Amino acid sequence: MSAFFAVVRRVRGFAAAAAAGRERALPVVLSVHNLAYQGWTGPEWVARLGPGAAAFARDGACNPLAGGIALADAIVVVSPTYREEVLRPETGAGLDALLRDRADSLLGIRNGIDVELWDPARDPHVPAPFDADDLSGKALAREALLERLGLPERSGPVAVAVTRLVEQKGFDLVLPLIARLRELGLRLGILGAGDAAQAAAFREAAAEHPESLAFVEGYDEPLSHLLVAGGDLLLMPSRFEPCGLAQMQAMRYGTLPVVTDVGGLHDTVLDLDGDPARGTGWHAAAADSDAILDALGRAVRGWSDPGIRAAAQRRGMTADWSWREPAAEHVELYERLTNA
Repeated sequence: MSAFFAVVRRVRGFAAAAAAGRERALPVVLSVHNLAYQGWTGPEWVARLGPGAAAFARDGACNPLAGGIALADAIVVVSPTYREEVLRPETGAGLDALLRDRADSLLGIRNGIDVELWDPARDPHVPAPFDADDLSGKALAREALLERLGLPERSGPVAVAVTRLVEQKGFDLVLPLIARLRELGLRLGILGAGDAAQAAAFREAAAEHPESLAFVEGYDEPLSHLLVAGGDLLLMPSRFEPCGLAQMQAMRYGTLPVVTDVGGLHDTVLDLDGDPARGTGWHAAAADSDAILDALGRAVRGWSDPGIRAAAQRRGMTADWSWREPAAEHVELYERLTNA
């Protein structure tokens, strides 16, 4: 997957170079999903890029994303908070100075989700349809999920995750907490693949704590839908998250997110303890095990209050997570550039 992203960054960056090499009628907008994937390649590429080539020369090599940022008429990242993060040295993936130089042309526009694909009222992967007015189908999905994962039915919520096992996603920070899930009154089901050492550690933890943790390695589309539908809480302990989609998918299914307070997670999940009237989930104050444990504890307490839980579920399920508003922001940008 990282190789795929590298190719995408090269194509986008080199497209900006090609555009810069000619007098063009249309402006160039560069969309950056994740600044960490920059498409680095050998220095021989710089000589092939024509008039805009100097923008791609970086640290003795060729950086397509850096060149694209330098040459594009506008740069879009995938959430407002991520826009602020990429301008800081600690979160700018080495391109923060370049992005500060282009700050007037840098926008943050939140992603959307496919609300037809992720619709609990029409999802073929769940046992029964449900919506914000009738959550009985969610209870059936929960039963099916526990059976599928081999987790016991008992009081307390079921947390779920569908993730890549890479450093960004922060699940190595969850491993030290597995032994404490029982005392929290929490069970956790994870579907994920990626780093072999992390996967092995989760397999070992699941074998040691089968009453608290189920781990399914790989990716399974029907199971991902069942996890989102049948879970009570969604765990996203990301070290950074440009936007994130799983938290929006989860809220659409009445599954309350527990997330680190970064990037698009900050923009889409309101902390229930900080804003009880509008909250939709819980924030971990930092990407570390202690903060994640604290957020999980608060989430278990909040979920256990039926009034708090039902109100937060309704807010998340009835919010507009579609591409309607983000697409309108993109169109507004394109029109502004082409009319300039």
